Amino acid sequence: GTGSWAGPVVAAAVSVLPGAGAELEDGVLDSKKLSPRQREEVYRRLRDCDQVRWDIGVVTSQRIDEVKNILQSSHEAMWLAFISLLPRLEGAKVGSILVDGVHLPEQLTKSGFDVQTQVRGDQSNFLIAAASIIAKVERDKLMETLGS
Repeated sequence: GTGSWAGPVVAAAVSVLPGAGAELEDGVLDSKKLSPRQREEVYRRLRDCDQVRWDIGVVTSQRIDEVKNILQSSHEAMWLAFISLLPRLEGAKVGSILVDGVHLPEQLTKSGFDVQTQVRGDQSNFLIAAASIIAKVERDKLMETLGS
């Protein structure tokens, strides 16, 4: 959602607990390379898997205007997604936090966790691609709600 021209920025944080089958990764690609129908199918599969934990962070258009910086707003959404996900990990240890892109979100670097960026991570990393798909589907749903 960082390329949005209107509406909120949405980011997702995803963790997969042990026990998820390898088939979970099938079709999980960069959200921009999937059709809306394919994104929705992958989203449902991720949502319905007991080993997948995820949450989203939303930064409103009003907040984006206030900050006047889409990158900072995107980082804020990532932080909100991460802190929303933490309680849902059921005590699982957080390893590295992977961020798609070049820039490290300041809030995450101050968290004490290992944070790593991965350029074009949504094209090569399952967790980043899953987060990209979830964020895109959730943002689309939010935009539909705002439009009605």
